[in-house]
Amino acid sequence: MRVLKPLDSDGYTKNDYVAMVSQSYRIVSGSPSNPELVTIDIADQPPVDWKYQQTSDFDLGAYNSSSGVYSYPLFSLIDRGFYSTQSIVEYYTSSIAATKFTPTQSLYVFNISGDAVGDGLKEGTFSIRVSGSTIPILDDGYGRLYVNDTGSVVGNVFYKHGFAVVQTNLSAPTHSISTDGLRILPFRVVDVQFSSSYTITEHTIICKMQPTDFNTSILNKSVGYYKSVTGSYVSGSTTVTYTNYVPNNSSSATAASGQSLGGLFDSGTLTPYVTSIGLYNRNFELLAIAKLANPVPRTKNVDQTFIVKFDT
Repeated sequence: MRVLKPLDSDGYTKNDYVAMVSQSYRIVSGSPSNPELVTIDIADQPPVDWKYQQTSDFDLGAYNSSSGVYSYPLFSLIDRGFYSTQSIVEYYTSSIAATKFTPTQSLYVFNISGDAVGDGLKEGTFSIRVSGSTIPILDDGYGRLYVNDTGSVVGNVFYKHGFAVVQTNLSAPTHSISTDGLRILPFRVVDVQFSSSYTITEHTIICKMQPTDFNTSILNKSVGYYKSVTGSYVSGSTTVTYTNYVPNNSSSATAASGQSLGGLFDSGTLTPYVTSIGLYNRNFELLAIAKLANPVPRTKNVDQTFIVKFDT
């Protein structure tokens, strides 16, 4: 019998697979209690000479107190990083798809936190809807955002980076979506939906036990429930050796109190069950415990195998 048993050489494997998670966020413009995983900023196209003004006259555009972002630097960063000829950012789509939209004047920038993005947004799943408008802005799967039923491209979504830009319709008097872009008025509802991918590692541990493993009595740890009995028989000219596992019903087996255990084993009132499996590292530190849904009785004459799986 053993207190701990090492895994076989093939007792541990791990495999990576990609899981898709659908996500939906409702944002009320101007509300202090919006979800932190998705935020909306304004990016305004700055004047041509804005970077050359004197420090005392320096204007960074509109300021979003919730995110701490100024509109002029944000527009310049997006324009240079994603749309200029010097851009080194991977669009994750063809260049035609990414450059079909050209940012001008003012943009709504939808920022998705890394926790929500995971490994990246799934193509074709990003959408924007606003209260009071019957048509949404949808993702065509190639990085372009278009107004549904019109085909009008009003922005881009960058899947790997977890953000989207949409043209602002500065002339719209109401909270709306149109072929000219998006208009968000204060304290109105904006719904953002998308799916993101996450790489999950599945760990598989194969725990094999013989009938004599982990079968000691609770009353006396020197006594096992089963013991091995080796015998042989002659088959033709061959002698066959075998091992059987039988109840340890020795009349000499006694508990710490002096009570004979032979009758208990004979009558079957003591039966070993498996209720949990502990996994340890090489330093004998407990790493995880697998709990069985129901107790599983130990087998008498055959090995048992328990397969433990968990994800990280």
